[in-house]
Amino acid sequence: MNNYIFLDEDNFCYGKVLEGKLVEIFFYDDKDYGSIFRAKVIKKIDYLNGYFLEYKENVTGFLKSKKALNVGESEIVEVVKDKANKKPALLSKNYKIETENLYIKRFSNTIFHKKKGEYFKEKEFLIKIKQKLLNEENFSPTPKLLYKYNAFENYKNSNNKLEIKKISIFYDIAIYSSLKSVFSEKININGSNILINETETLTFIDVNSSSFSRKANKEKIFKEINSKVASCIPYILKLRKIGGMIIIDFLREQDNLYIYDILKKSLDICNLEYKIFGFTAMGLFEFSIKRNSESLKDELKNRNINFIK
Repeated sequence: MNNYIFLDEDNFCYGKVLEGKLVEIFFYDDKDYGSIFRAKVIKKIDYLNGYFLEYKENVTGFLKSKKALNVGESEIVEVVKDKANKKPALLSKNYKIETENLYIKRFSNTIFHKKKGEYFKEKEFLIKIKQKLLNEENFSPTPKLLYKYNAFENYKNSNNKLEIKKISIFYDIAIYSSLKSVFSEKININGSNILINETETLTFIDVNSSSFSRKANKEKIFKEINSKVASCIPYILKLRKIGGMIIIDFLREQDNLYIYDILKKSLDICNLEYKIFGFTAMGLFEFSIKRNSESLKDELKNRNINFIK
């Protein structure tokens, strides 16, 4: 089974493996963030223009509200920030229900898109859940969990053609080797290699040829290498969660316009938001990718998983 989605409940992560290679991985925390509760107003804080609400038994959160609320009444709220450093969780009445590609809010009938596409099943799911929550507004008991945000469930529904494996990322060879490679600047690609240099402002990728010999047809070899590298780089950037400005120093050819199409095709397949600027006067290829999160390398380090280096 070379194609599958995985769930590692011990290390709080899930993702996708295609053709035996890790394509993407996401980490989550087993907290209340994103979950929706029917909560009880227990105290008003006048100078903060807010209220304390009990959203779980003996657990309170803070809600700012311009509308006056009465102690003892119920409100449906979302936890938008978990409690931390002795500060209570932050709550919002304008709760958000989301899938991998879409989301909808309490006080809007618009379905917002995270990515381009139709996503009919996800739309049906959002409308159904929102209506269910609206129907809960006048019921009891309070407090009560009404909707548990489960990123993996959304992910699983969006990839329902793939089998699911519950694994440990440290004992799955495909995943372990891919994560280990994230800490390497050098990546081998079919007889050539690329060097990835990440900085705070941009990422520079240098393409090298380790298989070229003087007897070989230089233009033909360079085109083969550049073509393969151009198709692979978006997958590497997606896995590593690298965003911002990207500069690639491809092997120099007389005719290199085909690189646009190859790179664009792979960027689209990877579902990345990008903007291509093309070749500079110095022959460097520039494009940008929308940055949605910290890089995977930093994420692994922050979660103390950098010992796999």
